[in-house]
This record gives sequence, C-alpha cells and structure tokens, in this order.
Amino acid sequence: MEFIALTGLPRTGSTLLSAILSQNPEIHSEGLSPVMRMVKGADEALKIEKGHIIAGNKENAFIRTVHNIYKNYYSDINAKFVFDKHRSWIIPVHEDLIKRYIRKDPKLIIQMRDFGEIQESFRKLGVNKSEQEKEHGVSKQWYDNLIKLRSKNLPNHLWIDYNDLVEDAPKVIKSIYDFCDIPFFENHYYENIQNPNKINDNVYNIDGLHDIRSSIGFRDSI
Repeated sequence: MEFIALTGLPRTGSTLLSAILSQNPEIHSEGLSPVMRMVKGADEALKIEKGHIIAGNKENAFIRTVHNIYKNYYSDINAKFVFDKHRSWIIPVHEDLIKRYIRKDPKLIIQMRDFGEIQESFRKLGVNKSEQEKEHGVSKQWYDNLIKLRSKNLPNHLWIDYNDLVEDAPKVIKSIYDFCDIPFFENHYYENIQNPNKINDNVYNIDGLHDIRSSIGFRDSI
C-alpha cells in the first residue's frame, strides 16, 4: 500500500477530491485521519525511550513498528494507494516524519483556496471567524506560510487550487495521477458523484461541513 499525503487548508474541496479519487478501486481516500498524530506520538516516545532502544539494539524494530502504523490503520482497506488526509502533513517537521518512517520520497498533494473565500465558506455554515481559527486552524498566518512554501516549487509537492478543481476536474485528476505515478483510471465520472466514505458531521456540530454536490460547479453559496 503506497502512502500519499493529502493536506492543505480546509474548505478547499478535499472531500470532493477524495470522492472522485475513490472511484478508482485501487485508491482509498477518506476524511481526516489520525495517522499523522500517531506517528508523531511515536516519534516523541523515541525521544524519551531512545537510550533503552539503543541499548537493546532495537532502532530498526522501532522504525519498522512506526512504519506499520499507517498500514495497520488501513488494514481493512483493499487498495494499492492510500491518500491520507491531515491538515498538518504540510508542516515541514511533519513531512520529515513521512521521510523518516513511511517513505523516503514523500508525495504531498496540497489544496488551496483564496483566504477570503475560505472564511466566507465557513461563515455560510454558521462558523464565525473566531471559531474558524480556534476550531479549524484557519488563520492568515497559516495561509501566508503556505504561500511562501508554494513559492519554493518543491518537486514532491503538487498544489491544487479550488477554482481549478471546480473549473476542470478531469485535468486536475489527471495531474494527480501523473504526479503520483499511478496508472490512470479511465472510468472517473463527474456527474452524480457519491462519497463512498461518508463523514458524520454531527461530531463537528456543523451541518453540511463535508457535504458534496452530485455535480461539480461553482455555486452562489460557497
């Protein structure tokens, strides 16, 4: 199972993108996963237990155990490629965790959108600016940091703009296949789209947070 990180800002079309990608039976992409925090927690444990691990000559065993976290988490999934979604994979120290424990050549797909549009999208769900920042991490500083990172044009980062996804989804999907070096799936469809991995928005107390429309297009209510 090959690991690919799906990351970036909220309200950028990641649920829609995941639903389309998951039409391919060899790809699995779902809602936010705990894998990043599980790997990070294990790495922090290493700092505490490093002496014991080295004394027991267990460094390789430790790395193998952490590497298998994502495989165990997705052990019930029969797919060759997993797009693991977490907003914080884009943080450099977290990308380093992928290099250290999961794959030496991490691939990150980063979704972006105009900052004002993100705020407005949340507002129309009844989430004010204070809640956006406190509960969902939507801050201008985070946005500006991503803009700076994007300017570096790192070859293992593929940036997906929300407007591009909505205006030409087939082109965006093809770019993801090319970037990830995955054989293209010819049977993607862009009408009557269904999300095979429904998310319970009651957990977030926001109705419609992860709803997607059956067809792709802009709408008056972002």
